[in-house]
Amino acid sequence: MLGGLLGELRRLVLAPLAQLVGNRADVARLARDLLAGVGRALIDLATDAIARLACHLLSLLLRLASSLLNLLLHRLLLSHTVGGRTGLLTYSHRCSFLAEFAVTVRSRTAERPDDPHTGAPNADLGNAQTAVLMIDATAGTRADMATAARSATGRTRATTSSPPKLPALLMGVGLGGLIDGILLHQILQWHHLLTGDNGGKPMSTVAGLEANTLADGLFHIASWMFVAMAMLLTVRAWQRQALAPPWRGHFGMLLAGWGAFNLVEGLVNHQVLGIHHLRDDLGAPLGWDLAFLASGAILIAIGFALTRSGEQLARQSAPRSQPRPTRA
Repeated sequence: MLGGLLGELRRLVLAPLAQLVGNRADVARLARDLLAGVGRALIDLATDAIARLACHLLSLLLRLASSLLNLLLHRLLLSHTVGGRTGLLTYSHRCSFLAEFAVTVRSRTAERPDDPHTGAPNADLGNAQTAVLMIDATAGTRADMATAARSATGRTRATTSSPPKLPALLMGVGLGGLIDGILLHQILQWHHLLTGDNGGKPMSTVAGLEANTLADGLFHIASWMFVAMAMLLTVRAWQRQALAPPWRGHFGMLLAGWGAFNLVEGLVNHQVLGIHHLRDDLGAPLGWDLAFLASGAILIAIGFALTRSGEQLARQSAPRSQPRPTRA
């Protein structure tokens, strides 16, 4: 009985060992596959950690750029406001000094009556009154001259300066890039920045999507920088008291900037570099790329036509808005 149990146990132990020895090639292959799977998992974990770190660094850079931009705008507005107030305070101090001097002369001359021996008016009193009248006239003349100078300067700026066009053009370029990235890259998913043959990052793989997500984010930052530059130029134009462009001219330059982005995007990225095409999801047909280039040219033509029309309307309405001269 005991011998039978030992034999059965020997058979149960030795049989699997013999099977493992016989299939040692398969066992080695399974071990290699297991190690390769563990290695891929470690690589994926490291890649995910690096991607998260890159996202955190990018977010930090964005917050830093936003803080620097807010500080720059604050300093520009503060310097402009302080400069204007300084001039007003200096002029008010001068006027108050003249007024106080005139009051002092009046009070002192009022205490000195006419000559009691001859009954003639005091000569000093007459001279003081003449001086007071001259001071009042000088103060009034300076005030009138300052007011006239400010109004003349405003009229000169209004008549000689033209509305700036560069802010609207840059804003059109930035908004065109954001529309391309948000609509075509993310919503419709026709292509990404590196999905072309020369880009080497197809959207059909996880690694390709990760690389294209990073590239699209950098592309959005570049587009946002154009909008930020347009905002800075607009604030500078406000500080110079430049004329505001008409709505037709403003929208015209926005469309022209959008069309310029489409032309540069279509020529450089689609045709020269080939890092992506408009419809990489359909195999990058050439007709879609040509239509994209045509849309850029059409937007530029419409934009310049609107801008020219707005300038003509502004010139026609300018004489009507000027005040009529009054007779003396």
